[in-house]
Amino acid sequence: MMASLLFSQSLTRLRSRPGHITSWAFFTASMAFTFYKAPSLQEPILRYACAGTAATLFCEVIMHGIDTVNMRSKIINGPKLYVFELIKLEGFSSLMRGIQPVLYGYFIASLVYFYAYAQSKQVLSELLFKQESGQEVRITEQGQQQPTTSIYYKTMAVSFIGSGFAEFLSLAFYYPFDLIKTRMQVASQGISPSQRYLGTLDATLKIINEGAKDQKMLDQVKGIRNLYKGGFTFGMSYTAYMAVQFSLFESILLYLETHSGVRQQHQANPHGAKDHSWFHISIASFLAGALGGLLTNPIEFLAVNIQTQENFSTMKYIRQKGVIYDMMFKGGLWRSVYHGLQAVLFFIIWQEYAMHLNVDIAMFEE
Repeated sequence: MMASLLFSQSLTRLRSRPGHITSWAFFTASMAFTFYKAPSLQEPILRYACAGTAATLFCEVIMHGIDTVNMRSKIINGPKLYVFELIKLEGFSSLMRGIQPVLYGYFIASLVYFYAYAQSKQVLSELLFKQESGQEVRITEQGQQQPTTSIYYKTMAVSFIGSGFAEFLSLAFYYPFDLIKTRMQVASQGISPSQRYLGTLDATLKIINEGAKDQKMLDQVKGIRNLYKGGFTFGMSYTAYMAVQFSLFESILLYLETHSGVRQQHQANPHGAKDHSWFHISIASFLAGALGGLLTNPIEFLAVNIQTQENFSTMKYIRQKGVIYDMMFKGGLWRSVYHGLQAVLFFIIWQEYAMHLNVDIAMFEE
């Protein structure tokens, strides 16, 4: 009885705290591990995953404010969004709402994603590149070797399939954190205290108990499904985005490096880190991120409203007048800008982490 009382009191105290110190300590520890411990890991794919995870966390922290504006711009029944008015009314800190679940969720999900991505690329590259390795280059009039057009399509196919598969696996770990993040981001000062999330733990328990008539364990077990509300639509959106982004990035980067002569220098050192140009990375990543964000905006538009509105009906909504315009363009500019800039920041940071850990961001045998 005493143990149960102590547990209840401890849980109440934890729920009442936003968890800023814990989440930022977790972020700091992750970065410290990447810099000081990860270089000693023997397995290259593990170092690759550590570099990608650290870059993801760092990038999400910097870009979270733009993502908050993007999320709030998509709420159908929400007020018209003016960024400066939002900051004036709710403070600059309102842009960083929901950062705590991002730090926890992306750490786990990114490790799964980058490890699975590297493994799947390795298998797919063996299937697509090794069988016809002699047909992947042509001799120019100057006697130089250049890859045929097929290698760009194969690179895109490897990255698209590998990224889609890896993202599908990682979403099982990440989606509940994203649901909490989105709800915290779109919350405004006008909501009642009972609907306000004090922190990640408080949000998790409140979401689990949504619709429960009492506090029986059976209701709480069923409430676990609440953490995956809208998961299918979100999964389609984010899996498609990641597949498009990584496939476009790697194929565009390969094209730029091939025609600038950098690829030949990289082929001289087939193993370990490759010093990709920031200029090439910036062009490839911005195009990949912005285009991927624009193409998947309609799916994300539906996903955000399913996550944040209890009685939202997709079939009922898509019958409304002007729905196509809303799905295509509402928040589309913010999403394209956000993902374009985020992609540039992410791939440059990832490149630097990868150099430190002696792995290549385009990690597969061509």
